[in-house]
Amino acid sequence: MNQTTPTTKGILCLLLSMVLMTSCKNTSEEKNEGIVITPEAPSKEELIADVLSLGDIDSYNSLLFYYPDDINVLPLSVYMAEYQKYGHAYFNLFYTFYSAFNETHVSLDSATQGLMLYYLEKGVELKDTDCVWMMSKLYTDGTIVVRDTSKAKDLLLLVYPSDVVETYYWPYIKRHADI
Repeated sequence: MNQTTPTTKGILCLLLSMVLMTSCKNTSEEKNEGIVITPEAPSKEELIADVLSLGDIDSYNSLLFYYPDDINVLPLSVYMAEYQKYGHAYFNLFYTFYSAFNETHVSLDSATQGLMLYYLEKGVELKDTDCVWMMSKLYTDGTIVVRDTSKAKDLLLLVYPSDVVETYYWPYIKRHADI
């Protein structure tokens, strides 16, 4: 009778379990190979309904994420800005005009510039960080508004601590201004 020691039995059990785990692991990897799981875009109609009936910010942001080039989202931005007072919707409205201006290099008439600034100023009043940063940039660069670096800095202080403004933003402002 062939007797094995407890150590030999333990080693054999360990090897057997490793072989089984390896084969199970390979099988599960083969099943998932080539499959990429991506979140499915919610129905545009459902998102729009949630925005209009509930003023749902998450649904509005999802619309912007899943359908970024859809011009039909623009009226929803007006709704979210004017009726729901959502600061980032003001930024989206401003940026729609601003990006068109930058892409076409066409001079904007004073009425369009006024509308752009209206949206940006409303977002600044609500302390939306993107609106504040963009208004500060406009004052720094002298784009659309008269260059005013002290106003650019004061705007940033509305939403950022002074040490952050002094360390990160003020050097940029000084580089782009005639100080």
